[in-house]
Amino acid sequence: MFNDQASVEFVRHLLDSYWRYFERDLVRRQTPEADAYDLFRDELVIVAHEPGTNPYKTFVYGNDQALELWAVGWNQLMVTPSRMTTPAEHQAERQQAFDEVAVQGFKRGYPGIRQTLDGRQFRIVADIWKVSGPDGEDLGLAAAFPKPTTFF
Repeated sequence: MFNDQASVEFVRHLLDSYWRYFERDLVRRQTPEADAYDLFRDELVIVAHEPGTNPYKTFVYGNDQALELWAVGWNQLMVTPSRMTTPAEHQAERQQAFDEVAVQGFKRGYPGIRQTLDGRQFRIVADIWKVSGPDGEDLGLAAAFPKPTTFF
């Protein structure tokens, strides 16, 4: 889940990329294993989806808050297309934000509407950023936002 070598490595790139764009850390950096644990247990919802142009990109990371928000286990989240967490009527604004991130590398304070897998909607204000490896390879997009408390 969050402590296998591939996940630890992905979290390292996710955190390094966040620092590159926002010039602050999501968690207090320690060892890669401790960072992966701390991010998984963080109070923010943290998710990432795979790179590419496939409109049905699936999640490649979700912390404990994300799993709780979408009421799924790790394995189910990893096969969930990220677009399924956005209501159909808000897909265009989601794509517009992702297009901006593709050019600028990040977007601070993106306001949007998301939904749980059972259809309850909620508002987010998220930081979105490109996750890249040490040689610049595209590893996907990540987002961090406070866990919602109000649903509609």
